[in-house]
Amino acid sequence: MKTYAYTENQGVRVEHEYELDGKTVRSVSFVPADPTNADYAEILDLLKLPEGDPKKPKIAPYVAPAKPPVVNHYSKSRLFSAMTDAEYDQYEVVEAKQPKRERGIFRHATEVSSDDPLYPKFVSLVMGLYGETRGKELLALALMV
Repeated sequence: MKTYAYTENQGVRVEHEYELDGKTVRSVSFVPADPTNADYAEILDLLKLPEGDPKKPKIAPYVAPAKPPVVNHYSKSRLFSAMTDAEYDQYEVVEAKQPKRERGIFRHATEVSSDDPLYPKFVSLVMGLYGETRGKELLALALMV
């Protein structure tokens, strides 16, 4: 059995599924849109067959690959540079109350990434200390582009 996910501009994704030694085997290949490629030409010919022809492959809708999530990085030196002395004093008081391991991580890290498990705590600390408006301002200034 073959399933073709067809897109004219990029090519054809071909999904093969067959039985081998009693087991179902699946493979996926991609045939680039190149008229000089014999495989691509053969697939286009098959796609032109009339509906109901047993040789015509099943067409699956093209599904674009998922985009990886955006990971933001926040510079701690930029964050601290943007704070007033009073704001930094507030930060130190709250940081001192955190568990020892987390204090070590936050103290020694030069940046905080949005995919880090401690990121939500970092953001809530900044937002909780300085309020939503100032917290967003500080995070925007610390964002590494």
